[in-house]
Amino acid sequence: MNDECEASPSMEEQMETEMEENPDKEKVFKCKECKEEHQCLSQLTEHNQKAHNLFTCDICLKTYAKKRYVQQHRKRHTQEKKFQCSICGFKFFEQSKLKSHLEIHKPVTERELPYKCSICMKQFHNRTGWTEHMNTHTGQKPHKCSICGAEFAHSSALKRHEASHEPNHPIKCDFCEKKFRYPDKLKAHMILHTGEKKYACQCGKIYTTSNSLKRHQQTCSDANPLTQQVSVYMYQNPVLQDIVYMCGLCEKQFDSLESAGSHICSCCQ
Repeated sequence: MNDECEASPSMEEQMETEMEENPDKEKVFKCKECKEEHQCLSQLTEHNQKAHNLFTCDICLKTYAKKRYVQQHRKRHTQEKKFQCSICGFKFFEQSKLKSHLEIHKPVTERELPYKCSICMKQFHNRTGWTEHMNTHTGQKPHKCSICGAEFAHSSALKRHEASHEPNHPIKCDFCEKKFRYPDKLKAHMILHTGEKKYACQCGKIYTTSNSLKRHQQTCSDANPLTQQVSVYMYQNPVLQDIVYMCGLCEKQFDSLESAGSHICSCCQ
């Protein structure tokens, strides 16, 4: 493999990539759109641009429709998060992200997020979440499996489905030996061992320990008795800055506290 095709160490450290190993133990780079395999990063980058009109981050392989979006995204791998929430301590690269994040600490009826569903009035921090939510109202399924043609309303559902076509190579947690199929699921699970998680109440208040949350919930009028039996963990995606809510029982992840609470009430009791 020549110099042009060598992957940088920083990229190899990223767990959430499309790199896989073929039977000859040579690393290949698989296109997320059409699953075509390439021998090096530069070939994948060129393929994404020519075949799909997409620009690729050379660190995490995330793709964008415009080159300036990639340039803006790439800063997140190297720059320091300068804007910190005074309530929960999470940090952000941009002040606009912090401003949007602060809304989650307000009661649901007082929040003003950038994107709002005109049908059910649910609010979202980003356009991607809003767009995929609207698919549930319109019935559109824009995410199509390139292997069998199955269609889905949400990209996450397509990702889970596509895994059914791939060989199962479970990844084991070094702490508790629990096994995962996806690297990003393992990364989320690791917060249970590293202490990076925080505890969220339905009223929007955040606590660093479970005992602090329990004491608060004893007097909080917004706390749902059903959800008090299962913790809702809250952590920050290190690259995308997004706040993720995780069910403490099944470790399923959600983009809002309300969704996590609804899940616990209906599925994890």
